[in-house]
Amino acid sequence: MFKRLAPYVFYAPSFIQASAADSIRSEADAWDDWSPAVAARYKDDQIVASAQIKELRDVLVNRRRLSKESEALLRIDEAVEQANRLFGINGVKASRYVVSKYIKDCHIKPHTDTDFFNTSRVYTGVYYLNSGYDGGEIYFPTFGVSMKPDAGSLLLFLAEYLHGVNAIASGTRFSVVWFGLVNRG
Repeated sequence: MFKRLAPYVFYAPSFIQASAADSIRSEADAWDDWSPAVAARYKDDQIVASAQIKELRDVLVNRRRLSKESEALLRIDEAVEQANRLFGINGVKASRYVVSKYIKDCHIKPHTDTDFFNTSRVYTGVYYLNSGYDGGEIYFPTFGVSMKPDAGSLLLFLAEYLHGVNAIASGTRFSVVWFGLVNRG
């Protein structure tokens, strides 16, 4: 199911059905309460300090919960099991997800998901909900890997890996991002 793209970078091109991804995307597309993404400091998976840094990341996010039906379609528990197996770790749980919306010119410059403050993040999971946009490729400069994932796919990688997202040239890109967290208690 998962292809290895680089050391500890795994891609499942159809983790959820394309129709399921489209249903989730439709639900998120109807939301009107998007806000700019921020660089944040976390404690116990809660934001305790944040700042918008448009030069680094210019993307819209929504912390609203998807419907129970859409959450079930994501199969997050199964994704965590697969990720724990692929990364060879135990005791990792999923953080709360965030839905991301990239419109024209939205991007994220190279960063790590543990870059601003030390967190309990071990790996990153990204579901891709649609195609039909230009640009928006995710890239890993250290490995020379760049790709435009398919709708319904899931990408897993170590949170400490440098990665970015190219600017959207046209269209809108939707994704759902979550992290594998270790229990530090």
